[in-house]
Amino acid sequence: MYFKGTLSIDPSQLAKIEKVAPDSGFKKVLFGLTGGQFAEKNEIETFKALNILQQIHGALAAVGVDNVIRLTHDDIDIYFDKHGEKHDLKFAMDKYEIEIDDSMSTHFKTLWMVLEHEDDIYKYLIEISINKSHKEHEYPIEMTVSAMLKEFSLQPGETRETLKERMKAYFNSQESYNTFVTTKKLAFEQFLESIRFETMKFVKVDDIKLDIKTRMVIQKEKQSAPQQAVQPEYNGMPYGYFGFGDLILYSWLWSEMSYDHNIHLSDVDLVTEHGDFISSVGETGIDAADASVIDFNEDFDARLEDAGTSDLDLDGVDTDGMEDMIDTESSKSWFDGMFEDGGDFDFDLGDF
Repeated sequence: MYFKGTLSIDPSQLAKIEKVAPDSGFKKVLFGLTGGQFAEKNEIETFKALNILQQIHGALAAVGVDNVIRLTHDDIDIYFDKHGEKHDLKFAMDKYEIEIDDSMSTHFKTLWMVLEHEDDIYKYLIEISINKSHKEHEYPIEMTVSAMLKEFSLQPGETRETLKERMKAYFNSQESYNTFVTTKKLAFEQFLESIRFETMKFVKVDDIKLDIKTRMVIQKEKQSAPQQAVQPEYNGMPYGYFGFGDLILYSWLWSEMSYDHNIHLSDVDLVTEHGDFISSVGETGIDAADASVIDFNEDFDARLEDAGTSDLDLDGVDTDGMEDMIDTESSKSWFDGMFEDGGDFDFDLGDF
């Protein structure tokens, strides 16, 4: 179990709307025939990369976050800490200012910053994406914060069984479990609220949306230790990042212990060990022992089928938020509304 919070930030900047031609298919033909009537619309932000990074730097520094792991400009790594350097955010920002000229700062596609932070309770992985161009009504800045419980960090020489024994006290009763999760989630919410407050001070914003999820990892099979990926992944699971390896195993054990102790689960997202979304458990909840998706005695694919995801290949695929990919408005027939204004639309299919 770990927590994931997302802050979607809409800065108060002047953005222009551009029509984007479809890549292929009949819509592409109609785009040409109708002078762009059938086109998606993107917002193009006018802010410069350096300016928006400096503002975000100010907000993060105000809450004590000053440890950067990675800073990327259009897939170019400006800074990548593979050795666990401390207090290096200002250094990374200075390096960015030196290496990125005004033209690159003005004309860019995406910035990506990854940071880490810790307090008495959590070690945080903070991922920030800044998109110069984005779909209309989407926000250009997204900050994803994942919180791993330091209390269950794997100690030197500790095995999965001794770690489970340390965790056991919180699974002995439903009351103990609920109190623990509620208390820890509140602490996480307070941290995110402090980031939101400071962001509003340093970045002129029109709106900030905050979404918080409790996540539980469903493994394919019981393992003694997580296998570290060669390259870090952008999905809230800190594989490959220095210093996070000892915090992953407990999150993998959480579903196993919930099943063994028949914990009633509610308001939690189930994800694969790579952080890919499987399904959500709502407010009503389920008893873990009755959830076959958590039963390690069953085949993993069969468990996914029970969860309604049998048609998905979840290995290495970020399916988190897949429902957002299905836009119910745009997925309606593009013939809808073609004649809403009473105009004629005449063409010869033989032309195609």
